[in-house]
Amino acid sequence: MSDEDETHEAFEVEIEEDQEGIGDYRRRSRGPRSQRALEIKKARKQKRRRTIMAVVLLSALAVAGVIGGAAFLSNRRDAPVEQTEEKPGALQETWLVIGTVEADPSKQADWMLIMSFDKKRGSGLVLYLPRSTFSEIPGHGLETIDKSLALGGEPLAQSTVSNLLGVEFDHYLRISDQALQALFDQVGPLEIQVDQKLTRSEPDGKVITVFPEGTQPMDGKRVAEYLAFTTENGDEISRGTRHSGVWFALLEKFKGKGGDLGKVFAASFPAFVTDASETKVSAFATSFAGAKVDAIFETLPVKATGVDSGIQLYAPEREAVEQLVDRYLQGSRPGGSSKTGRRVEILNGNGAPGIGQEVSAQLIAKGFRVILDQNANRFDYATTQIVVYSDEKASLATGNEIKGILGVGEVIISRQSQSVVDVTIVVGKDYLDTRG
Repeated sequence: MSDEDETHEAFEVEIEEDQEGIGDYRRRSRGPRSQRALEIKKARKQKRRRTIMAVVLLSALAVAGVIGGAAFLSNRRDAPVEQTEEKPGALQETWLVIGTVEADPSKQADWMLIMSFDKKRGSGLVLYLPRSTFSEIPGHGLETIDKSLALGGEPLAQSTVSNLLGVEFDHYLRISDQALQALFDQVGPLEIQVDQKLTRSEPDGKVITVFPEGTQPMDGKRVAEYLAFTTENGDEISRGTRHSGVWFALLEKFKGKGGDLGKVFAASFPAFVTDASETKVSAFATSFAGAKVDAIFETLPVKATGVDSGIQLYAPEREAVEQLVDRYLQGSRPGGSSKTGRRVEILNGNGAPGIGQEVSAQLIAKGFRVILDQNANRFDYATTQIVVYSDEKASLATGNEIKGILGVGEVIISRQSQSVVDVTIVVGKDYLDTRG
């Protein structure tokens, strides 16, 4: 046996032993949960609920398959704003829009949606994302997507949704409840169709009507209240319907007058948090109002999995999500990414903090989807191990692609079968040398 063969065999033996440890972790934890996330969750009830949800979502991933992801900019909330440019020749422009409540101490997202404009079709898409949908948050494990904003600011929220849907965002835009009210005050009264009466129970048991059923004019304050309204059962799907109604009414009011809507957004620009310029924000709003065809309004396909603290929890319907992305967001998929064979697990094998989030960022940008992000069974790996579970050409090519992205590592074929991920990456100390 040659020295090269002996070296390869030694790596195979080592990774088989490590994979045994990985398997022990999965049997023990019953779901993907990062160590940092567990430290955050002090309440026993919270831990039990999230563990159950992790099992549900992990099972769905194993059965239905997953899709790729997109770029992650930075996890620093105080990072300088970058004025990113539109990709040359891009036929679709896609933004992540995040709503927040200024008085909310949690700093989590209150609502999230995607706005995308297909330049070829001349049509816009408004896709509501239930805030309590579970997804892997790079560097933090499985959580609801609203928490990504508090954990790493707008860029991490953008990376999380990219990882969930497999699309690449051109920009993000955060609007607080006060900024939203000011925006719609500029617009003037909107005629909003309220599909059903919305009520609230008072402490004394009295039920009051907050919004009656039917079409009614709303100023900025009422629009902000309407978008923030949550039913007592925490139903985010009906809330998505309300969002669709408001954005539809806005676009109808400015239909054929895109320039006017652009001016409204430009005037509100100082109140926004975004990585785009004022000109880009205005132009994007203008394109929606000046679209050749009516905008499409959708809610992310999800399945209810339980209720926590009065909020309904959801798991994404993978097959339906992929179909929706194929139909409306194909132009925002990372270039050249395939839909299969790109599910990865990242294990920190060197002990340096933030490794999972850093490696996730690089892989998501290339169309991979991070399914699990945890610590390895030890922190003394000298060499990064990129473990594939098949010796087929495509599988080896994927392993080598990851090696090229990270700049280090050795591709190893594991004799173990694996149904949840296609590649396991144990990040070794050699990766630290690439950080400069």
